[in-house]
Amino acid sequence: MDKIVEFVRAFSPSKLTIEGHTDSDGDEGANQALSVQRAEMVASFLVSNYEEITQDMVNSKGYGETRPIVPNNTTENRALNRWIEIVVLE
Repeated sequence: MDKIVEFVRAFSPSKLTIEGHTDSDGDEGANQALSVQRAEMVASFLVSNYEEITQDMVNSKGYGETRPIVPNNTTENRALNRWIEIVVLE
């Protein structure tokens, strides 16, 4: 998280989107909800713990199991597909 704050300090972006992702294990609807919850938790943590990051800067979005980075065919790959991405918009 400190690297994110260093980036914000250096470049002063006006918008960040926190994107949550899951593997395909379990129910698709539950995975969607989990991805939203993950993104919201990270956004909340950043806003609560770093004065440089304000609520109006941060947006969160969950993608569930729709954007895997590797096939969900092994335990290791499923772990890789449970991730958060922070996108700098401006």
